[in-house]
Amino acid sequence: MFTPFKWDPNEKMTYDSENASQVIIQNTQNFALSRSASFDMNAPGEILMLRANDDGGMYWQGPVNVRAGTLRLELPQGGEDVEVYGAISIGG
Repeated sequence: MFTPFKWDPNEKMTYDSENASQVIIQNTQNFALSRSASFDMNAPGEILMLRANDDGGMYWQGPVNVRAGTLRLELPQGGEDVEVYGAISIGG
């Protein structure tokens, strides 16, 4: 069953197999992650692509954990794309 995912920079978010693969497009400021927020991904074989539509910076102050699946950050022209997959923790 497909469950749409919403990136909320102020919440504790969990992305799992029910979310399937998705692309979220918004400005980089909305992809930030506050200190009180977190992102946990456990979605084997799935991809969450965060596609920025501006040249701002993405600042993650809360922890990002990718247990399974792929988290891809796609930046506009001239930026470097980033792909995080496997079992990795960032921040926290």
